[in-house]
Amino acid sequence: MGVKLVVQVKLLPDAATDAALRETLNLCNRAANYVSRRAFDTNIKGKTSLQRLVYGDLKEMGLSAQPAIHAARKVAGAYATVKANLKAGNYGPQGSKRRAKVENSPVRFRKDAAQPFDDRCLSWQPDALTVSIWTVRGRSGRSRSPAPRHSLTCCAGIGGASPTWYSGAGPGTCTPPARFPNPKPSTRTGSSAWTWVSRTSPPPPMASATRAGS
Repeated sequence: MGVKLVVQVKLLPDAATDAALRETLNLCNRAANYVSRRAFDTNIKGKTSLQRLVYGDLKEMGLSAQPAIHAARKVAGAYATVKANLKAGNYGPQGSKRRAKVENSPVRFRKDAAQPFDDRCLSWQPDALTVSIWTVRGRSGRSRSPAPRHSLTCCAGIGGASPTWYSGAGPGTCTPPARFPNPKPSTRTGSSAWTWVSRTSPPPPMASATRAGS
């Protein structure tokens, strides 16, 4: 069995790129909330079927192809986690108020929740110590990173690298950019081939969602 390697890389975008990344995360998570509502209303929660249901709408919202696909998959992964936790009884027994609240409300994503990217919308330049990322304003300029060159070389060669973008001068308080609707923080969902971009703090290897009141 292969070993999963996660590399967290801090980015130092200029003011224009910082604003573009903020807008991008905001749009991606508005899209995820839209997808979540459609999934909840239609009970279509499988990765492929949900992607087919909402792909056109997400494109109309302004997402390019890969971010639209990943937004749908992020939602599908969150609902798979909810289903697993319901089955395990982690939200309480059948008929409990907490369980009923989980079953009767859609998963929600914060506006700054981490967003998955792949090598079609994010690229690494190890020699220049920079990263180029798709944003709603187009490809960002190459954001500088203080990470060692060998870390960026590693990121360029593996699919599970996690670049982390902080706004401001430093990381601040390290709280997850989003939370699973799961009382057991060790649970993860999603694909290890994703790269995560987050504004608030180092994200986990996989994305997560939050549910009101959980």
